Amino acid sequence: MVSVKELNEKILTEKEPIYYLLYIKSSTDKYVTIINSITGEMLYTHYTPVSYNFKSDDIEDVQKAIMKN
Repeated sequence: MVSVKELNEKILTEKEPIYYLLYIKSSTDKYVTIINSITGEMLYTHYTPVSYNFKSDDIEDVQKAIMKN
């Protein structure tokens, strides 16, 4: 585990991209997005209505999206 300060430093100085996973859960839906830290490109984004939790299928979809890039 790294501190917030160390993570910020790594994001700002790293030559290799860091991929951000954003998981937003509303009262009825979920959004999952992966962003490349260097380019800002959204590598994966998915909205699922009437779904609340991050599931193993989400991990598999995210992994496929990252492997494409």
